[in-house]
Amino acid sequence: QKSLLETRKRVLGADHPDTISSQIAIATLTENSGRTTQALAQFEALLPEIERVFGKDHPAFMKAYSTKAFLRGKLGNAQEAITDLNTVALMQKHIQGEAHPDYISSRKKIAKLTAKHGDIEEAINLYKSLLIEQEALYGKYNLDSLTTRNNIVSWQGKSGDKETAIAELTILLKDLERELGCDHPQTLATKQNILYFK
Repeated sequence: QKSLLETRKRVLGADHPDTISSQIAIATLTENSGRTTQALAQFEALLPEIERVFGKDHPAFMKAYSTKAFLRGKLGNAQEAITDLNTVALMQKHIQGEAHPDYISSRKKIAKLTAKHGDIEEAINLYKSLLIEQEALYGKYNLDSLTTRNNIVSWQGKSGDKETAIAELTILLKDLERELGCDHPQTLATKQNILYFK
């Protein structure tokens, strides 16, 4: 990606949309590799350029803004990050629609940070609302739907209702094994959650 970025800078210019897209891809790779602080710095530096080249209403800007807010929340500033994520989620809903993956992604981030911030009951409600829409959009046994089910029951268990969590996770595990296989990461994570609550 870095060599491609340098080529695009030289041939197309620093302000070309393809050059900016390469920079976004590099920042995303940094995030995916677990280097949260470095990724946050990259997205913060990029956002003004993305806004200038694409505009605030462009999917690239909204997605990068959502990622930046989430990274800030992971590093400790959860409440401010949730506020920013709610702002960009409303923009995505208005511009891209309720079924767009970027809007769904922002809602997942809001629920995750809400739990991290300590409001478990609200986080569970957010996940339940999200699950209804995911199942309508993707089906009951889509990976995203199954993952959200895991999040709901896991947080129920962490909030004290271990018996219900184990029962629901056991049902979920059967669905995961049937739909994704016994060795899928989400299947293995659910097995670990069951052991955690026993």
